[in-house]
Amino acid sequence: MALGEGYRVIGPRSARSNIIMAMAAKLVSMAIALLSVPMLLNLLGTHDYGAWATLTSLIAFISLLDLGVGNSLRNSVASMQPGVDNVQTEFVGFFQLLCLVGVLTAIVFVFVLPVLSLPPGSSTAALFLYLPLLLLLPLLLGANVLQGARATGLQAVLQSLSAWLFFGFIALLTWRSAHPSLPVLATAWASFYTFGLLLTFIIALRVLGLPKHILLKWSLFQLPKDRLRIGLEFLILQLSSLVLYSLGNMLVFSYLGAEEVARYDILNKVFQVALSLYTIVIGVMWSEIAKQRAANESAALSRTLRKLYFIALIFSVVCIAGAVAVPKLIEFWTHGKIGVTITESISVAGLVAVQSFAYVGAVFMNAFEKIRLQILLGIASIALMVPLSVLLIGQGLGIASVPFSALLLTLLPMIICNFAAVKLIKNTSLKQKAALA
Repeated sequence: MALGEGYRVIGPRSARSNIIMAMAAKLVSMAIALLSVPMLLNLLGTHDYGAWATLTSLIAFISLLDLGVGNSLRNSVASMQPGVDNVQTEFVGFFQLLCLVGVLTAIVFVFVLPVLSLPPGSSTAALFLYLPLLLLLPLLLGANVLQGARATGLQAVLQSLSAWLFFGFIALLTWRSAHPSLPVLATAWASFYTFGLLLTFIIALRVLGLPKHILLKWSLFQLPKDRLRIGLEFLILQLSSLVLYSLGNMLVFSYLGAEEVARYDILNKVFQVALSLYTIVIGVMWSEIAKQRAANESAALSRTLRKLYFIALIFSVVCIAGAVAVPKLIEFWTHGKIGVTITESISVAGLVAVQSFAYVGAVFMNAFEKIRLQILLGIASIALMVPLSVLLIGQGLGIASVPFSALLLTLLPMIICNFAAVKLIKNTSLKQKAALA
């Protein structure tokens, strides 16, 4: 099967339909997560629920073990042309690379787990939960293929499938008044996760037109080193962003105390829900931009940039306007146990607004694989985050110091990334004119 034939198996969807599907899947998953908490508390009790929440809190970090090659592959798939098999070679090479990473990490995990001195139930649950996730690491590439193939909506539904099935499982246990052990829950969660991952991967193979036996043909050393380099750059960028926007709780705890951490964390979570919905739009448009870049469609790139600016503007206005109501929302949500001021709420809303515009420029740079400048900006921001936050805390701004510091440090990257996006579009236009000359 030629590469182009596989691509038509699912058919690229419009950006609008992808956004609608992905947001619907996200909202359903959020609702399920909220409903799951009281169910799990009833099934496990407070102690075991705390252990379960701790065990599952690190699952999201496993995706970092892909060394960033998923984003590199995503761009390659979005740019692929019929009859060209370099994407297939890249996919197989990355698959085999992650097989090695997954096996090595799993071995390390098995040896380290006893050293952690976890209670017997938690230790067994951790083994049942994380060992399959590590061994199945290469299957994560399936999601990147679907994203690159402009089927982000389908990918979001498949990614959410395991959570929906797990919710059905705990709902059944609740109905039957059963009280499962942590290892049983871990086994169920890992089984549903495996099912969703395998289904996504099988569809991805069809998208690429790859027979399954090709995965066993050793081609790791044929992997283009430049694609691996791009992947590692994406990994460093992910890590720098993660560190920058994860410093908040630590800074508040260190300089303001544990009670202020509770206020900051809950306030931050409210706006992170909104930002997670906005990033769905950014994720969908990433593949659209990569495709337009490959085809040298400068006019389409300009239209996409304008659309994203408009969406970012609407999102920012809604966040800042909604910030006025957030203190009342938090008071109602926490039954009066947590209170925040409008000033604190607006400081986080302002940060989220600046981030939304920064993401517009950044997604163009990601699609064009201009990563190094973003890494330098990220590292500089991390270096300045702590002293700036401490300075503002000393001025009496309280928990608003952290988001306000992050806002100030995101302004420069926002401006630079958006200027870079405009320049990339201009360069594409020049290439297009040169090709027609």
